[in-house]
Amino acid sequence: WEGHALLQPVRKAFEFQASPPLPQTSADLFAKSIEYPLDMNRLTTRIPKGFLIVDPHVHYWNPTHFKWLAEAKEAGKWIGKAARTYGPEDYLSEMEAYNIIKTVHIQANWTDSDPVGETEYEQNLADNKRNKGHPHGIVSYMPLHKPKEAEIIMERHLKFENFRGVRFMLDYDSNLPEYCQTDKDYLEDGEFLKGLKMMEDHRGLIFDMQLCQTQLTRAADMVAKFPDLNFALNHTGFPLKGRYDEWKEGMKVLAQNENVYVKISGLGMWEEALSSVDEILPLVEETVDAFGHERCMFASNMPVDGCKREDNGLAIFDTFYEVASNRMKLEDKIVENMFCYTACLLYKI
Repeated sequence: WEGHALLQPVRKAFEFQASPPLPQTSADLFAKSIEYPLDMNRLTTRIPKGFLIVDPHVHYWNPTHFKWLAEAKEAGKWIGKAARTYGPEDYLSEMEAYNIIKTVHIQANWTDSDPVGETEYEQNLADNKRNKGHPHGIVSYMPLHKPKEAEIIMERHLKFENFRGVRFMLDYDSNLPEYCQTDKDYLEDGEFLKGLKMMEDHRGLIFDMQLCQTQLTRAADMVAKFPDLNFALNHTGFPLKGRYDEWKEGMKVLAQNENVYVKISGLGMWEEALSSVDEILPLVEETVDAFGHERCMFASNMPVDGCKREDNGLAIFDTFYEVASNRMKLEDKIVENMFCYTACLLYKI
């Protein structure tokens, strides 16, 4: 991968001429995929055998180190279904119908006050031979609104081989308190912006950006201040039913910043899960239209996205493939990039 354009901190517009080869050791992790029933209504997967997938948004956790999971289960919240030990072995077993060769763990509210503990926990998983290197990338937390403290923490994160970036959840809308994941709107907070500047100066780190759709347009202004920092928009910008026009406009404005990528996942997470091809298709089309296929990645968000879906998330990639390949009729190399190579290059895995 040395010398590839996406190893630079700023994403430059370019055309994929061909899918770059993965290292042979990674491609050999799974020599075959298994066709098996994903649910009672579908007999086999649509994805061809041998089709490579890199999943850039997974959560590996257990209720001991991520205590909010048990609390959510006790409170009867929908996400309580995910309150179980979920590691790479569980993920790979459940998703064995697919050729998933690499994954990225995304920050998941580590219980301990020291956020480096999450990176260490995930690195230990990756170093365990039973997990076949998963997660190959780790995105953890730093208190970017406290930049001096964050800088010290960042240096500690960087001691771990698979550390790739930070997620500081920015979801905030005073009119939608049920969707808020933070205590205030940080998009224009001076101290938080200093924290992003620190990340930008380090070159090569990624900021995983989770927002409410009402923040998308203003997030574009924030992102524009940091052209040398790559951003990965989480969960398709959380489109809300009945308000898709607002979401589409926000996505188009945000996408004008070429250093922003988008992970297509989490569709309907805050409402009723969107599982069918017909429900997902227009949202994927709008996202690809706004960002271009070069900056779009499909992701599972497992085990969270499996909590509301009737298939428990097992058909997520199958559905995405049907949308991209059979309904949108994108070229094979474009589909391969959206499922594998773009994530590989962005997260340097």
